[in-house]
Amino acid sequence: MTISSFTSLLVWLPIGAAIAIWVLPLSRYATGSLAVLVSLLEVGIWIQQAAHFDFSHSGIQFQQRGQWIEDLGVSYHVGEYGFSLWLVGLTVVAMAAAIGYGFWVGRDRPRAYFGLMLFLTGATVGVFVAQDLLLFYAFFEAMLIPLYILVGVWGGAGRLGATVKFVIYTMAGSLLMLAALIVYGLQVGTFDLVDGPASASRWLFLGFMFAFVIKAPLFPFHGWLPDAYREAPPEVTAVLSGVIAKAGVYGSPSFRGVVAYSSLAQSGLITIGLFSGTNLGYDGAVLQMVAHGLMSAALFLIAGTVERRTTTDEFALLGGMAKGRPALATLLLTVGVISLAVPGSAAFAGEFLILAGAFQRAWWWAVIGAGAMVLAAMYMLRLISAVLHEARGSTVSDEAMDLRPGELALVVPLVGILLALSAWPAGIAGHSFGSEPPTQSVEAQFK
Repeated sequence: MTISSFTSLLVWLPIGAAIAIWVLPLSRYATGSLAVLVSLLEVGIWIQQAAHFDFSHSGIQFQQRGQWIEDLGVSYHVGEYGFSLWLVGLTVVAMAAAIGYGFWVGRDRPRAYFGLMLFLTGATVGVFVAQDLLLFYAFFEAMLIPLYILVGVWGGAGRLGATVKFVIYTMAGSLLMLAALIVYGLQVGTFDLVDGPASASRWLFLGFMFAFVIKAPLFPFHGWLPDAYREAPPEVTAVLSGVIAKAGVYGSPSFRGVVAYSSLAQSGLITIGLFSGTNLGYDGAVLQMVAHGLMSAALFLIAGTVERRTTTDEFALLGGMAKGRPALATLLLTVGVISLAVPGSAAFAGEFLILAGAFQRAWWWAVIGAGAMVLAAMYMLRLISAVLHEARGSTVSDEAMDLRPGELALVVPLVGILLALSAWPAGIAGHSFGSEPPTQSVEAQFK
């Protein structure tokens, strides 16, 4: 097996394990153990791949290619650029933490649950490595199916309404994307993202744009998000926010709500960096996507641990949890401070690069981005104060223990990676587009 085959292995290993879990009559413990093992293998395979990645090379690497639908010019074509390598890494790390959390809390219907989580892992990796438009669309849709079921079956009391809204919004975006990619493929005679020519059609751009802003989502296409974040299990919300959605809305009186809503500002900031079309903007956007994904995953898992101890995430019923819970307070405060983008943090490096790139394009872009940073900081300060430092709420008892070793094993690695990125943000910011300036790499390589 060559290192290039690891790209496909990252996609199909969890999908194959999911099928095995659904078919084999495994016990609850065996099912969860297998899912955790496969998710950790994914992390190990990605580390091996990252160790062999040539960051001085600007083009695609670890390619695998084969004919799929020859008459239409559709191929099975996967590979990774520098920036997509980091997004794959974010995916496998966040999914491993989420699967571990589901095993720790003992989700019911374990064969269905862990199979869906593993299937989601493979489909999401497929989205980031697909280099054929129809293959990308297949993975994109395959990624949504387990999310519908995970929210609809394992969600809260309002899960049915949340699932229906989620389906309506995302299916509308998917149909627009399908129409746009079919028109493009038939016009140019191929669906390959590497070999296919660029298109100047504004209608095709709008088709893809609406699909992505709904899925991200960005204002004003975020209507599905509040219910999905509120009703989904904490680990599924961590994946939605940290890997798949990276989004939020306006405001909420709850732990999960504030974490989700602060993401709207971050998502807007990342979009400004990408659309600035500058070297600093591109580097900052990639760094911020990874850092924000890790922060969101960690915060939602911490939110889940708080809910397990207090049966609520409402700020009015929480408070005073810093006393007697040093591990919880330390981890929440550490992630919160990084989210505030204090100097020396990974979030500060990403946001500073984005604002500098935006300023090169137009000064008022940087002003809008700075406003988004202020909003995100306000949300996070409110969360830290309400959970840790205000008067103890009615649901917080002395029996609500500190984080246990199993919970620490899930959250501490995410925080550790954030601290490592804070110490060396150039590890991502300077290793996403090869040795050439990002703008040149984008113009030369990406269609």
